[in-house]
Amino acid sequence: MQYEEDNQLFADLYRCITAPSHWVSVLDQVKARMNVASVVVQVIKKQYSGTVDLEWEVRDSFSLEHSALHDKWVNNADNPRLLIEVNQPLQVVRDVDVFEEDCPVFRGFQKRLALAGLGKAIMLDIALPNDTLLSLIAHRHSHDDQPYDADVEQFLYALAPHLSQALEISQAFKNSLCQQHLLESIVDHISMGLLLIDEKGGVLWGSQTAENMIQSSAVMTLHNQHLRFLNSSVNHSFRDILSRFTDQSSGFERHILVVREECTSTLEIMLTPFHNKGELPYALVYLKDMQSATLIDPKEVQILFSLTPAEANIAVALADGLTLSEYAGIKGISIGTTRIQLKSVFAKMGINRQAELVRKLYSSVSMPIQ
Repeated sequence: MQYEEDNQLFADLYRCITAPSHWVSVLDQVKARMNVASVVVQVIKKQYSGTVDLEWEVRDSFSLEHSALHDKWVNNADNPRLLIEVNQPLQVVRDVDVFEEDCPVFRGFQKRLALAGLGKAIMLDIALPNDTLLSLIAHRHSHDDQPYDADVEQFLYALAPHLSQALEISQAFKNSLCQQHLLESIVDHISMGLLLIDEKGGVLWGSQTAENMIQSSAVMTLHNQHLRFLNSSVNHSFRDILSRFTDQSSGFERHILVVREECTSTLEIMLTPFHNKGELPYALVYLKDMQSATLIDPKEVQILFSLTPAEANIAVALADGLTLSEYAGIKGISIGTTRIQLKSVFAKMGINRQAELVRKLYSSVSMPIQ
């Protein structure tokens, strides 16, 4: 029966990977299994100076409730257990194994333990790479003199591989989440909305920009988490494109839809197939509201191509579609002046035609993230 209960506890430990708050419940189970007052798990790293840094820690509910008291008397740099040498990759250590009964340092520490309501301890130490140590420390109550028997020691050895593996996977999962959040925050700074949908139009993921565009849109909506267009013709074209993605093997195909409705800005939509290692077909959907299109910053163009402010302004204006006459009228200068400025721009950028100017600007890093 105990064997089955222990296995259930070990299995429950892996829930902490995706639910870190579950550590408290698991350590409460470990505490009950060992019949102790408190259980704490720590990851500490030894520095070249001889000091140690606490990199990670979880506590049972009793330790959390009395954390201020425990930190004051026990969990600090004066804890002599931090000086214990770990000579094996895995070891279970009792205080009596490393401290003499009449050791003045340890006797003083025992008094501090009593002030925190804690007594005898047993530790599971697991050596990790880079001088890092994973340690589980269990304490009895200060009035409990019961020794730790072989059953408790065997339990800790059985717990060790599950504890270290759960921690390793938890750290990898945490790192993946951090990378995901970082990428999502970067994507959310792009003015173009981005969606990942399945072949039926179900939205699997969307950038914040895309979500905002859909919520405020008068031409598209989410129905049961599926992207729909209110214009029946556009929606039919959208569904037709998705139906053909199963037969397309790469993401090089591009399908364009344009939604033009009265009293709304033009919405440009691009769909491209995205296959997950040849299995289920997905589609990347790019949404661009032409009213919110971002212009190239003349200051960036000026720096990038060593232009004067006036030259940068005319370069950007022409790239945005203005003619020399229109630009001259806006600026209140002669057409001859604009031609002189444009000639200087061409010389500095190493080009000869306006089409080359547009291509060079829109392929440079000065192109806004869309």
